[in-house]
Amino acid sequence: MTLRAYSRPRGTSAMLATALGLSPCVISSWIHGRRRVPVMHCLSIERVTHGLVRAEVLRPDVDWSRMKRRGS
Repeated sequence: MTLRAYSRPRGTSAMLATALGLSPCVISSWIHGRRRVPVMHCLSIERVTHGLVRAEVLRPDVDWSRMKRRGS
């Protein structure tokens, strides 16, 4: 699932911003593709969304198998 699809229910992006300790404007810029999600936030987004938004979808340019092994 994309971040945009996840954020469709009203208030979801605000809840995500709160959970990540970021401003809603930052989340909005990611949702609308104005900025890429920084790698350092991808795994947190995956965790906060209970795996509905995967790091691999947010940043397919990153080798997540290595990143996830390192975090284990």
